Amino acid sequence: MNEQTIFTVNNDDLGRLDEHTAVDFFQRLLWAEARRIGIEISKINVSTRVNVPDGGVDATVDDTQIATGCGIIKFGKTSYQIKAGRTFKPWQKSIIRKELFGTKAPEQENLGESIRDCLDACGTYVLVCTGIDLVDSQRRDALNHIKDYLKQCGYQQSKVEVWSQNNLISFLDLFPSLALWVTGRNNANFQTHNSWTQDTNMRFPFVSGESQKELIANIQNELRRNDDTAHVRILGEPGIGKTKLA
Repeated sequence: MNEQTIFTVNNDDLGRLDEHTAVDFFQRLLWAEARRIGIEISKINVSTRVNVPDGGVDATVDDTQIATGCGIIKFGKTSYQIKAGRTFKPWQKSIIRKELFGTKAPEQENLGESIRDCLDACGTYVLVCTGIDLVDSQRRDALNHIKDYLKQCGYQQSKVEVWSQNNLISFLDLFPSLALWVTGRNNANFQTHNSWTQDTNMRFPFVSGESQKELIANIQNELRRNDDTAHVRILGEPGIGKTKLA
């Protein structure tokens, strides 16, 4: 079992997202990945107006010429349909048919306009399920249903992916700040070590004397102990450099 930390995201954390917060979360995820791999934010379009007809797509990344990253953003065009809630069952063929065509017949002219645009551009269509954690057989059933319907519409070699909670949690490992947002810990009064080093009072050079070096060595020895819990408290007058030393 993996160690739980303040950055750990569980299935229940994602399961609590509703249709609005799920789109908000995914927008933040796309922005974070775009900044990480150097894609222009302007290529990302995510509408939070979830009640407006979207042509089968909630988010798009257009004309990406970078084939790096962890797979969140694909080369070329990527279109994402985001489904929240624990009751969505994409392994059922009837659910996929409704998602792609609504109440109409499974024909190309009835396929969501935005999905057609993506496939016509040889892009990748991704069904994102924030409320469920698919086992492999369920994921394969969902993929097969989507591809079968798209073949009926003339798209013989469509690029399709289905993501559920386990995929999203693996993506969040790269973005601790977003992980904190998902779990609701983003307003906690703490900083990561890297963030702390960027504070103004931490950016001055630190020059230690013999007494400071001795204290640092003693603290290091305490922190390296593995026979008991270590709690180190540093006391002194205000302004003498306790925080900088730590």
